[in-house]
Amino acid sequence: MKLWPLLLAFACALNWQPSSGPTMRLNSSGGIDTLAVRGVLRAVNALRARGCRCPGGEWFGPANPLRVDERLNHAAQAHAEDMQRRNYFSHTSPNGDDAGDRARKAGYSWSSIGENIAWGQPTPESVVESWRNSRGHCTNMMNPAYQHIGVGKAGVYWVQALGAPEQQWRPSRRH
Repeated sequence: MKLWPLLLAFACALNWQPSSGPTMRLNSSGGIDTLAVRGVLRAVNALRARGCRCPGGEWFGPANPLRVDERLNHAAQAHAEDMQRRNYFSHTSPNGDDAGDRARKAGYSWSSIGENIAWGQPTPESVVESWRNSRGHCTNMMNPAYQHIGVGKAGVYWVQALGAPEQQWRPSRRH
C-alpha cells in the first residue's frame, strides 16, 4: 500500500485552520452568497411558514416564503459596510439615502420596501429573533406583500432589505 496519499491528507489536516476572514463569496451568477444571507433567509422563511404574533399583539398568518434578490443583497451589504466604515447606526445614511434610495441605486424597482437593521448579534438566527421581538421589525418580516429579501453583514452590523417589485404594466392581448 502506498503511504504518500495518506501522508498528504494528514499533512493537509495539520495545516488546516478555520478562516477568520469574511464569509462572503461571489457565486457563479455574480451574486452575494454568504452564510449570513442563507441563515437569515432560512430563519425568516421558517417564521413566515408558521405565522407569528408580533409584539403589540398583531397576528400574521403564514405567508409565502421570501426569495433572495441579488440587487437587494447588494443594497443591504452596501448599507452594512457604510454604517461600519462611517460608524453610524441608522436607516438613513449621513448623506440622506434611505432604504428606497439604496434599492433603486442597486437596480431594484419597488412598489413597497422595508428595512431592518441590527447591531451586535452573533448569528443569523439571533438577529432574526431580535427582529421578531421588535414590533416594527417583526411586521416587516411578516408582511405578506414582500416577496424578496436581501441581507448584508459587515462586522457587527446587519441589514435586511425587504421588497415587493414594481408591477410592470402590460397591455392585455386581444384576439
